[in-house]
Amino acid sequence: VLFRSVLMANTLKLIICGDILVGKTSIIRKYMEQGNDRLPTIGIAAYQTRINVRGEETILDIYDTAGDERYRSMLPAYFR
Repeated sequence: VLFRSVLMANTLKLIICGDILVGKTSIIRKYMEQGNDRLPTIGIAAYQTRINVRGEETILDIYDTAGDERYRSMLPAYFR
């Protein structure tokens, strides 16, 4: 359903990045109420939810980046 955010005028993009094993995925999964499976992120994981911002429905796209050094070259593509 990620393609749907392109069609809506109200879309926010949140990119979570940081060092390996600091809890980036745990924070996102807690917010999304998906529990914590303690599996490492490989590359980038995408989540999507709907939130209310100033009375309007907004799509929130959350990108969870892997903290491992070998995946850092992927990050610039998500900062556009």
